[in-house]
Amino acid sequence: MKKQIEYVFARSFTPQGYSSFLPNLLSQAKRIVVLRGVSGNGRSTFLKRVGLHMAERGFGVQFWPMPLDPSFLDGIYLTHLDMIIVNQDSLGDIELDRWPGLMVKEIDLGQYCEFGELLRVQEQIADLSQQLKVLLDGAQVNLEDVQKKKRQLSARHEGLVNEDRISLLKNKLIGEILDEPEKEAHYFASAVTSDGLINFFQEATWDCKRRYILQGPPGSEKSRLMWEIGKEARKRGYPVRFYHSGIDPDCLELVVVEGLQVALADGDFVRMPPRPGDREVSLLEFFDGWEAADNLENREAERRFAHSLYQAVEALNQARQVEHKLCRVVTRAMNFDKVDTCREELIYEILELE
Repeated sequence: MKKQIEYVFARSFTPQGYSSFLPNLLSQAKRIVVLRGVSGNGRSTFLKRVGLHMAERGFGVQFWPMPLDPSFLDGIYLTHLDMIIVNQDSLGDIELDRWPGLMVKEIDLGQYCEFGELLRVQEQIADLSQQLKVLLDGAQVNLEDVQKKKRQLSARHEGLVNEDRISLLKNKLIGEILDEPEKEAHYFASAVTSDGLINFFQEATWDCKRRYILQGPPGSEKSRLMWEIGKEARKRGYPVRFYHSGIDPDCLELVVVEGLQVALADGDFVRMPPRPGDREVSLLEFFDGWEAADNLENREAERRFAHSLYQAVEALNQARQVEHKLCRVVTRAMNFDKVDTCREELIYEILELE
């Protein structure tokens, strides 16, 4: 039985700025509702209440937390209707006309603003918006340093991997997992947020009967192994979920082969309480000369990586504080009774689709 509510990151704040898997998710959707407006218009609360209402009725709902502040939502996905309801800001420069069959509805929560009050504080809004931009630009620089140090750490180990033995392991795992309907989805396994590195690994694997935990340092080919096994599963017709790193989106941290209830996870980043059915696979067995690499220089590289990550989180925390100030300014100008009415009308429309 599936959970009614599932949490996944559809976006993450990365060294390249905001990075999104929404195009992949939109390609599988039939309908999208775009909530227009600005911070403080109540879009996250709107999304949360619609999602909770549908979950209470027994429908499956994905909640997409905001990467800057995961207590707020970017969007929700009503899985039974293939329907996305999303904050306009999370779309970025995505053009919805790329999907001709996608039914689009727009709701502008900005229309429920008292514009006289908004005009009175527009200078304050502009100032806070500029502060937020500067802080996010700074956080992006911090994350570039985090990614650089992570890749330096990986490079220290990549030359030790025995490719022939890794290939044998890949084929063994493919046989073990896959010799037992059609889609793939991409999400972020984790996101660097103002609350630190957040993940939903437990939620993503809650119904998996077998979880392969790949143990080994950065650079030990865990991501490549997960990619190749996931792609092989797709070739054989299994639906697969690929969960990417929020620090380095080209790398995978988790793959779930749905239907088979099997997961592969990077044990270096995935911290999950052990349970029956888990199997640890140590990639150190496939290294040539690991003992020589396990030295003080590597420990120092790990320390530098952790320090860079801490600095990035601190920068995002400052950005969140400014965004909260901006939200409070706009919120004072909102008529939330009208927003509530609008939300109830949308829920009625959704239920009519059943």
